[in-house]
Amino acid sequence: PWSFAHYPWLKEMHDSRAEMNIGQKGAQLGFTELCINLVGYKMDIEGVDCLYLLPNKVPDATDFSAARFDVALELSPHLQAMFSDTKNVGHKRAGKTNLYIRGSQAKAGLRSIPVAFIIIDERSIMNQENIALALERTSGQLSKQIWQISTPTIEDENINKEYNLSTQEEFFFECPACSRHTQLIFPESLVIVGEDPTDKRINESYLICKECKATLPHETKADWLSKNQWVPRYTDRLARGFHVNQLYSPTVTPGKIAETFLLSKSSPAVEQEFYNSKLGLTHTVNGARLKNEEITECK
Repeated sequence: PWSFAHYPWLKEMHDSRAEMNIGQKGAQLGFTELCINLVGYKMDIEGVDCLYLLPNKVPDATDFSAARFDVALELSPHLQAMFSDTKNVGHKRAGKTNLYIRGSQAKAGLRSIPVAFIIIDERSIMNQENIALALERTSGQLSKQIWQISTPTIEDENINKEYNLSTQEEFFFECPACSRHTQLIFPESLVIVGEDPTDKRINESYLICKECKATLPHETKADWLSKNQWVPRYTDRLARGFHVNQLYSPTVTPGKIAETFLLSKSSPAVEQEFYNSKLGLTHTVNGARLKNEEITECK
């Protein structure tokens, strides 16, 4: 059965009524499960057609259809009874309600499919030109909702550009030691043991409250994260934006995050991935971006 115990940040996200929702995140933090749940709800309870957009038809859309969506149907007798046609990879039908699973590369697959609910999964690595076309699929609906989720890449591009225009909400919890509301951020919340990624002591690294410095055991994370709330930076914006990083993850240990950080010191590729996939933050490796004067010199 579905539970929010280990992924408590997803609970309020399920209940968002904003028309536009942005999820800027670290990797493997349950956001795709959120989207699958929302698609099931929209089709079953609200009876609306849905579009699930992924970067490519093959392998992204086909793998998602077989490995994520079809599995969800197999695990739920209710969903099995609801869907009358699931064999088609790109089109699932539940009575008169339709789910279209598409890749972002082909414009033809995005035309003539009026929908009221859209998921744009992995927004940062999509064909950006076709996203506007996908969003137009909701234009004929009085009531609509859109979710865009992705790990970010560089500053003010793709998912980060959308997140910057939103409420920019961060996940806070009540520290079990000092009772202050705080959040897990790097490097303040991580104590790294050892100075080398090959040092076996790296697994002794641990999380702390950045307010009182008390240890926050990874093993009891579900308990001390249970008193929580999303805190917006902006309260006067229409789009809701949610950010959470892997320090909150129930499956990624503090030792693994510490190991990846130490590896990133000697590898620009790991450095980029550490900030994007572990922390859910934009990042530009030193020397990776052209400056205006460099472009001018090449003209």
